[in-house]
Amino acid sequence: MFNNDIRNEGTVDPLIESHMNSHYPVQPKIRFIFLSAVVYILLSGFSVQIKADENEVIIIGNPDIFESTLTKKEIRDIFLEKKRKWTDGKEIVLTVMYHSTIHETFMIRYINKTPAQFLNFCKHLVFVGQGRFPKAFSSEEEMMDYIEKTSGAIGYLSQKPPEGKKLKIITLTE
Repeated sequence: MFNNDIRNEGTVDPLIESHMNSHYPVQPKIRFIFLSAVVYILLSGFSVQIKADENEVIIIGNPDIFESTLTKKEIRDIFLEKKRKWTDGKEIVLTVMYHSTIHETFMIRYINKTPAQFLNFCKHLVFVGQGRFPKAFSSEEEMMDYIEKTSGAIGYLSQKPPEGKKLKIITLTE
């Protein structure tokens, strides 16, 4: 009655036949696909790691700064104006690069604030008379020139300064 569904009895479905005649069993094909996916994920993760290294932050200061190493907490305290003087008594002069990728990276990595939160924090300190705005720059070249000439100045760059610049690179310690 419903034998219309049976076409050519005794023959095998072409899809099944192709798998039966295949030189490679199904299981190794699945293993190949799985391994390919794993390799792809590992390579993608590796490229993300390379990109993270591109966002390196170099802390720089005027050459007359006594400190050559700082901890992450000390950097945070400096930029949140909890620490206002260097160990030799000189006043700390803050510099920032507003509206840049390096500024966002620095704020999140070292200050634990977004750029907007940091700006609001600075506004609050200025409003209550307990702080002042950091000197802001639109280019790393301008920032390097200012830090080089300004006693006690500290800032950050996305790459090491050129050879001719008289700047101190501050090393991060734990």
